[in-house]
Amino acid sequence: MTSTRHNGAVKAGAPLYVRVAPAPVRMDQDHVVTHHLPCSLAALANALAEALVPRPPSAFWKRLSSVAAAQIERNLDNNFNEPMVAQAVSRLLGSARLLISSSMPIRDLDFFSKAYSDVWQAPIQPPMANR
Repeated sequence: MTSTRHNGAVKAGAPLYVRVAPAPVRMDQDHVVTHHLPCSLAALANALAEALVPRPPSAFWKRLSSVAAAQIERNLDNNFNEPMVAQAVSRLLGSARLLISSSMPIRDLDFFSKAYSDVWQAPIQPPMANR
């Protein structure tokens, strides 16, 4: 995560303890388990694999993305500045990954990068951040 505040809120939240077992037998002598999933590990793995399959965004979201990108390009006006560099880098990346480590470049790429590559119409890989 790139937000210190958000990261702190996640850490301060109540812990989540999940017990996965084929039978709904309570085996929690310390009473710390918050969720019981009565299923096999294989069934849980299959359900997670199915749920986590990336799906392409709808035509509506692609249209909104292209309208936003066009507006950003009009506002940038080919001036050499950080937002223009962020957009140029995102165009050149394609399916490659990028690791960035400063706060402002992370924000610039988040705000101004293209959401989809021009060539494949596939989502551009989000940059990895190290703060």
